[in-house]
Amino acid sequence: MIRPDYIPPSLLVEGIYCGRRLWLKANHVEAFDEVMELARATSLKDYIYGISWDDSGWVYEARLPSGSRMDAWIAEDQLGIEFKSGTPHPTHLYQVWAIRQELDQLGVKGAELQLWYQSSFGADAAALANEFGLEHGEIDSGIYAICADSDDPDFCIRLERNAAVLLGDLEKESMPAAKDPSSAVCRRCSYQAFCYS
Repeated sequence: MIRPDYIPPSLLVEGIYCGRRLWLKANHVEAFDEVMELARATSLKDYIYGISWDDSGWVYEARLPSGSRMDAWIAEDQLGIEFKSGTPHPTHLYQVWAIRQELDQLGVKGAELQLWYQSSFGADAAALANEFGLEHGEIDSGIYAICADSDDPDFCIRLERNAAVLLGDLEKESMPAAKDPSSAVCRRCSYQAFCYS
């Protein structure tokens, strides 16, 4: 059974980047992110939709009971895929490891989760995979994959600690502190007007 204080991995990762943005979303402040919508038009996901592989057994945008989702699920292979269009980051691994934990709780044992990046991020993806001792490599022209098949030993502890901090922040009546407005996260954020206006 999913824990009552469970935070879906995608929200947890967002909260790790910025607690204020997560607090705003949790309190029903939604900002349309036109920059992100335009970026998605040329994302890896769009490239995958155009591949010549037989993807008839793929389920796109697979939703789990917690509200989290996988970009693609291949039931026959028990393989979940997350398409990432940005620079590889440890929080991407936290996201897929948390998804695999939820799949385990649902009785889907031994599922494999992979992160797929554009090949232009291959060097960064390789460095991230090597840091955590994970298999990786180019699987097709334009796609570089990390097989997230083994958890970082401290992952569960970090996940629970981060979740506890975020849940505490979400229960507060006032917003968490803003980040430095010159940070890369803030410059591209559609919620910036709520922080610095």
